[in-house]
Amino acid sequence: LLAETGCIYVHLDYRMVHYIKVLMDEIFGEDGLKAEIIWNYETGGVNKNEYGKKHDSILFYTKSDKFIFNAQDILEKRGKEVLKRLATGVESATRARNELRLPTDVWRIPAINAMALERMDYATQKPEALLEKIIKASSVENNIVLDCFMGSGTTCAVTQRLGRRWIGVDVNKGAIQVTSKRLQQIVKEQQENLID
Repeated sequence: LLAETGCIYVHLDYRMVHYIKVLMDEIFGEDGLKAEIIWNYETGGVNKNEYGKKHDSILFYTKSDKFIFNAQDILEKRGKEVLKRLATGVESATRARNELRLPTDVWRIPAINAMALERMDYATQKPEALLEKIIKASSVENNIVLDCFMGSGTTCAVTQRLGRRWIGVDVNKGAIQVTSKRLQQIVKEQQENLID
């Protein structure tokens, strides 16, 4: 069902990523893997007896070489040191020419904290910033975005705000209720904005 220009992002933790990567390689071929994105969230406590587990992997596969990748839509701010060198105005101080850079495969996006406005009190909820980056990178307006494990509906919510079409699927009735309520609020806000 995946379009020739389509792609798939598979979000996993360290316990499963190597198993699923082998399966995905069988389906899409080794050339189908475009990146293993490391989502570093640095939130919560750390066990004193082992390394703190503060990242998940997101495997990024494509069906063909015709996939959509909007790098300019997800530019990142450069590090403090590079920004400091740019501010000197000395051309030889850095190879960078502006304050933004193309994204890397390591994303530092905080997990949702207890006070976040987007928080839905859903255990597996992902931050909107994470899904926004993925959706902006790999789709354009009116494309269809499918989330087979929609949970709290973050993918559908972000997709709706970005003017894409969406399909959300989940076997959990609670997930469907949370997502439905969330999307109704977004559509209401969008309609109010059109009236204003």
